[in-house]
Amino acid sequence: MNTILTIILLILFWVILTPLVIFLVPLSGVVGEMIGGEPVKRTKQRFYLGVFVATMGQCYFYLSYVAFVVSWTESRINSEGYVKYLIWFIAFLSCVIPIWVGATRFNIHHKSKNSGLANILVEASMLTGLFAFVAFFIFNNDLMIGYWGWVPYVGK
Repeated sequence: MNTILTIILLILFWVILTPLVIFLVPLSGVVGEMIGGEPVKRTKQRFYLGVFVATMGQCYFYLSYVAFVVSWTESRINSEGYVKYLIWFIAFLSCVIPIWVGATRFNIHHKSKNSGLANILVEASMLTGLFAFVAFFIFNNDLMIGYWGWVPYVGK
């Protein structure tokens, strides 16, 4: 029963976060967008600086969610069988799918404008998705406590 509850809650995290990413990820990267400036006036250096700053803001926000899911999943797994691999797979999907769906929606929205210029938030959200993919596998307690100690279940 505990395993089924864990799986249901992970899927619930996934379902709730996917639409929230559409609103929260651009807010966490807005400083990078402002640094980058208007698309028609910006230089390559301003664009890359804006992407870097936006990616750092988005990563800090989104990787706090990944840290929560990894820590929470670690605290919930108590089986020795194959079921723990199923739970970790669903936890992985719960961490990676929302940001990739958000990045895809940002890209579709940007392409519908037909501006022909790169968008800082689209590039930053794709990089955030890549970092979320990698972070899921490398997060450990020491790394999570150092940066996301305020997140529930981290360090417990």
